[in-house]
Amino acid sequence: MGELKVNRQGETTSEVSNQLAGLGREMAPAGAAPPAAPIPADDSDLIPDFLMESREHLSQVESRVLDLEHDPRNANAIDGAFRSFHTIKGLAGFLDLNTIRELTHEVETVLDHCRSGQLAVDAAIIQMMLEAADYLAGACDQVEKGVRDPPLPQELLARVKRMAGHAGPPAADAA
Repeated sequence: MGELKVNRQGETTSEVSNQLAGLGREMAPAGAAPPAAPIPADDSDLIPDFLMESREHLSQVESRVLDLEHDPRNANAIDGAFRSFHTIKGLAGFLDLNTIRELTHEVETVLDHCRSGQLAVDAAIIQMMLEAADYLAGACDQVEKGVRDPPLPQELLARVKRMAGHAGPPAADAA
């Protein structure tokens, strides 16, 4: 496990995660339209905690991907990656970081299919996880600079949605 980090208020990352997760329970379902109002200024204090927590989870995703490259059926690695993307999704949703929430929701769905045995982890899923993690790392950097919704590569989103079963085949394959 990674080292325990403490934020500027003296809270550990797990305490912050619990606080944010508790607040996030009152969110609308993932498919619901995001609220029209921006995040209140008071909530912007949570962004540094979100960034710290997300970066820790992305580090865990990298470790889980390495595990899956060696053993694609490693249930603990699949569960760990799922939990990391799930946590980032929930925190991003609470903070109205919609592009981060959208991508992590779709990745989470793919990993849930892997957990249930509907999909087998293969090179394409591992590559998608790495690309999603790379996007999320860059998105965290952009959020840190004040960009609320960093542009989401539509090709990546479309590919993840196809894997998740939320979209049809690519246009070239449809003919």
